[in-house]
Parts: sequence; structure tokens; C-alpha cells
Amino acid sequence: MCGIRYIATLSLLLIVFVTVCDSIICFSCHSTDKPECGDDFRILTSDLDSRFDCPGSCYKRRGKRSSGGGEVRRVEVWRGCIARQEDRCFSEKANGLDQHTCVCNTNFCNTAAVPHVPKYLFFFCILLTLFSLNYH
Repeated sequence: MCGIRYIATLSLLLIVFVTVCDSIICFSCHSTDKPECGDDFRILTSDLDSRFDCPGSCYKRRGKRSSGGGEVRRVEVWRGCIARQEDRCFSEKANGLDQHTCVCNTNFCNTAAVPHVPKYLFFFCILLTLFSLNYH
């Protein structure tokens, strides 16, 4: 039983310390140049032209460009790298676009509109599992 506890603790420490790295890999593209970068995302991780080694955070930004009458003329999607931020989503108006942006911090995480599950929740689940093993 002591061996299992040792392996579980060592695994947890490795996960915590190894996931802290200098950069992550993000998709980097714009839907007006590359239609498969849009909402119907169809780019593979093997597509070297759309990958970027990012020292910060990945993002996905979706903007609606409206005409003077308020009708949406075009939806534009950008994916790329920005300065390091926490996982979050926010909305803003910039460059004539109503934009919704999501920021994330894991490899290839900017495929979706919602960031991945926060790391602290993942680690909490691991700790809870370890403690429950010790009490049974």
C-alpha cells in the first residue's frame, strides 16, 4: 500500500511541475485568409502553417462586422497568441467589430469557444481521489 501512495504522490508532483513550461502551441490563423479557421474549425494539429509556438496564451476571437443598419455582414474568427493571461472569456467592441474572445493556456486549446477546465479543478480531483484511497 505504501508503494501505491508513493507512486501517486510522485505522479501528482510530476504533473504539477511538468505542466509549467516556457511555451505552448497555439493555432494561428484568420478565417478571411483561411476559411477552415472559422467557426466550423477544420485544421489539424499537423498543419504546420497554422501552428505557433507561443510564449504567452492562446486565444480565439470571434467578431461580427455589422452594416450601418445593424445587420451582420460577416463573422470573422482569429486564433493566435497573446501576452500571458488567465483562462477567461470576455466581450468588447474594437475596430468596428463586436468581439468575443476566449484565452486559454494549454496546447492547441484555441479550437473551441470556451476555455478548458481550470488546472486547479483537475488537481483538486486528483487530491480528492488520493485522500479517498487512503481512507478506504
